[in-house]
Amino acid sequence: MYNIFDLNLKKIQYFLSIVDERSISRAAKILYISQPALSKSIKELESQLNLKLFIRNKKKIELTPSGQYLYNQWSEIIEKMCTTMETVHNIEKNKFQQINLGCEYLLSLDYNELWMNFLIDFKKLHPNISVNLSTMNTKELREKFISNSLDIILCTKLEASSLEKYNIHTFCHLPIYVYGRKDHPVLKNKYDIEWKDLKNCDFYSLFPEMNSWYEHLLSYYTQSAGYSPNILGYTDSQINQILKIKTSDSLMVSLGLDFLIKDNLLCSRKLKGNIELVLVYQNNKPIINEFIKFLSNQILRSNK
Repeated sequence: MYNIFDLNLKKIQYFLSIVDERSISRAAKILYISQPALSKSIKELESQLNLKLFIRNKKKIELTPSGQYLYNQWSEIIEKMCTTMETVHNIEKNKFQQINLGCEYLLSLDYNELWMNFLIDFKKLHPNISVNLSTMNTKELREKFISNSLDIILCTKLEASSLEKYNIHTFCHLPIYVYGRKDHPVLKNKYDIEWKDLKNCDFYSLFPEMNSWYEHLLSYYTQSAGYSPNILGYTDSQINQILKIKTSDSLMVSLGLDFLIKDNLLCSRKLKGNIELVLVYQNNKPIINEFIKFLSNQILRSNK
């Protein structure tokens, strides 16, 4: 097997220039080298490769089949190398820019793989921009955003209602599900559940400081249906929420969590309505706008 590391890039450049200029003399002028020295370099390259690159003809430059193939391949490789060096110098010149993105932990669960793919694809397009994704509870998310520790946060529209002085961009709409035991009176016989059907039901919610949108969501939709929710108790995690509904007749509402709830005793039913997720951001920096535009386009594609 031929050792490609023995090749001399300068000689490859000489070869490509001769073909591009269709003349050894013109190539020599562009390369600032004498014509005899250029001819000698090409002969050395042919000897090293043990290939004939040119058909010797005084009237015109003509490539052998091997020469033509190498020209096509080497042209692409050299162009890629030049582009790579230009990019890396731009990165060094502009330095790395950073976007700090925050998301409520539970909102990231169902879309974790999707988020990772988004961030990987964005990095490919913008190698000089680093995106740091942090997941946290509602209270911490709000505090870090207001203190400028986060550039963008992903939250529900209900949560964003108190952040109207900032820029708010609709990201996507997610379906809402109610979870409970399969033998629950409301769930066992109905597949189309409306909020009015849950009027006399008990709920377990998360502590508001953990994820306040749960209670806001319950309040918003139940009041729209003409009643207030009966919250039986609070838990500090969704796992504990699941344990509560598994051992009682209480219910919980959430995003799609079938990947998390794998229990023959439990079931889910889709509810009328949805959760609107929004991106809230501090300012109109070009990199922030570019990132939000990218995310919006990716969501549109993923929903097709």
